[in-house]
Amino acid sequence: MLFSFSILTTHHHWDHAHGNSKLLKLQPGLTVYGGSDRVQSVTKVIKDEQPFKLGQLQVQPLLTPGHTMEHVCYYVQDPTTQEACVFTGDCLFSSGAGKFFEGPAEVMHGALAKLKQLPKDTIVYFGHEYTVSNCRFLLDHIEPDNKELQQKLTWAQAVGCTTPSTILNELQTNSFLRTDNATVRKSVAKPGEDPSALSDIDVLGRVRYIKDHA
Repeated sequence: MLFSFSILTTHHHWDHAHGNSKLLKLQPGLTVYGGSDRVQSVTKVIKDEQPFKLGQLQVQPLLTPGHTMEHVCYYVQDPTTQEACVFTGDCLFSSGAGKFFEGPAEVMHGALAKLKQLPKDTIVYFGHEYTVSNCRFLLDHIEPDNKELQQKLTWAQAVGCTTPSTILNELQTNSFLRTDNATVRKSVAKPGEDPSALSDIDVLGRVRYIKDHA
């Protein structure tokens, strides 16, 4: 017997949404949240960041376009314990970020900025297990001397499944969130270019470009 009473869908891609219709058949009446009608079987389209409740849990939807333009992350808090987590889909991975399929770096930067502002102890549930390859890429191309990143790679190789992360850990080990970091800037700067003169959006776009072509 299923006891689910709602589905929080981050975006329309098949690997995140194509189980919705089957779940509705198994348990009719489920509320399916999503950012647009592109999400399979969506019944509640999120058009703003108005919070809502699921049972006793408080859910804060975060509009995070970039990977897809209807992408939504969900910040969920238990008001009795104050514990909180965020479901980031394909916006934020452990030491990585989703490809900018439908939005430019400027749009994705705005999405990631919202996640950076969450409390540092927020637990992060990301959409794919790419941690080992993400860490290797960042150490090889962006932040070779990042001690936290080196430790994370060793840990990830040992444990295999690395979910969840935390916002604090991502701020320490995820170059997509560290666009103001001097090492990150130096790694993406062109010859003769002043790294400090780059905008955060430029840095983010270049990290993405380097990863896409690595």
